[in-house]
Amino acid sequence: MTEPQSQEHRANPVDVPGSLTPAGVPLPAIIVAGFVVVLTATAWLTSLEISLPDIRMPANNVSSTALPGHELMMPGTTTIGAVDPELEGDWVSQEIGEMDWIATDLQGSRMRAAFYGTDISMMVRMGPDASRAYVRVNDEPVDHLSEDELGSYVNLWAGETSDQPVTLARNLAHGEHVIEIIADGDGELAVSGFNVTATTPFSWAFVLGYLGLGGGLFLLTRSMLYAINKQSSRPQSPASNAKQEQNQGDNAG
Repeated sequence: MTEPQSQEHRANPVDVPGSLTPAGVPLPAIIVAGFVVVLTATAWLTSLEISLPDIRMPANNVSSTALPGHELMMPGTTTIGAVDPELEGDWVSQEIGEMDWIATDLQGSRMRAAFYGTDISMMVRMGPDASRAYVRVNDEPVDHLSEDELGSYVNLWAGETSDQPVTLARNLAHGEHVIEIIADGDGELAVSGFNVTATTPFSWAFVLGYLGLGGGLFLLTRSMLYAINKQSSRPQSPASNAKQEQNQGDNAG
């Protein structure tokens, strides 16, 4: 009579696909490291986007290279008393309340000022006595403004008098520019100051960077959920099953 052969049960764990990398490193550790890298890269990219506009910024009180002999307006609000413009024509100074103004109603009177940034607006007096003001940047018409046969312009006429900021140019190259404002003579042009903004250059590159990091974060999250699901559905080893059956038998006895 042939004796049954005894089989030795080995307590080796059953491999789960994806639980280890080819190098033997647990997959969850790789995923956690990936999360750390993505979040660190996101924080660095955000910090760079905030600080980049100031990296090439010239110092305050710097003379303009495009408008020699005049100071460069830096990002921020500059009142007309602090602006160093080049004036041509008949301009008069006004003081209304606590605000200083310069105004003209002579056709062809112009103001030129240099600034460093990407966007510029001016504080003007709008009302029934105002009219158009023609605007040029770097001796060129401004694309987003209305145009007629004389060039690009902003319409300052309004039914009631009020002080309002008016956008003159936006989305310019990050650097120095010269703004020119010309009165059309059909009404008063009164200016009390300018506001200059320097937005982040190469904004499209940051959009692509954030999209890439978002995609990486999505893939890492998906991989983590996959690993958790595999871990929860992992089959038990024969030794574990035998021990579980023995415990059930002890409880039944």
